[in-house]
Amino acid sequence: MDLSAFADVDGKPEMDALALVGGRLYAVLARVQGKAAPVDAPFLVAIDPSTRLVEKVLELPCCNPSGELRPGSRADELWVSCLGGPLSRPMSRASGLVRVDLATRTATRILEGESLAGFVTAFAILADDSGVAIVGAWAEGNATSVVAFDPRGKGTLGKIWASRSTYAFWDLEAVGTTVLVADRDEEAPGILVFGAGGVGLGKVRTRLLPADVLPVRSL
Repeated sequence: MDLSAFADVDGKPEMDALALVGGRLYAVLARVQGKAAPVDAPFLVAIDPSTRLVEKVLELPCCNPSGELRPGSRADELWVSCLGGPLSRPMSRASGLVRVDLATRTATRILEGESLAGFVTAFAILADDSGVAIVGAWAEGNATSVVAFDPRGKGTLGKIWASRSTYAFWDLEAVGTTVLVADRDEEAPGILVFGAGGVGLGKVRTRLLPADVLPVRSL
């Protein structure tokens, strides 16, 4: 499938993530120029799987949406995490977590980089009123935290579930109210396990530094 019609000035659309909602395939196009400052806004496009026709849905109010793209708790909702840009320092403050209303074709930064002093890499929507995210700091060392937030409105972060002084938390996934976090702590790498409300349930140790988490249901 050719998305070059939606490219920016360098001729590359930089598709970063896909999500299937309501029978349509949605793709985020980062439209970045490496370490140069972004020239154009990133896009969200919709693809009809039967005809393969591509339609621009809207421009996203952020830079470098290269984190994650996930369906929300509602059928007409998508969430996008934006790392900010340009990719070189100083980073733009146009980072954070964006909620997309597919019915009205509008997008809002729910968690803003300006208030986070950082960016959201991975996240999960647990319920209408409950979410959890990995937040990386702009400061030297990129400290990371696993933090709760309320998806219902524009606001601030809630309870901190865990934190590291380095860029140790890379990914998280949720299975119901259970949240799994990839912890690249060099002294004790593994998968952190949290229950409802961020209650720590322990760690599954791994020999190598984990980068991604993928829950698999047994048959």
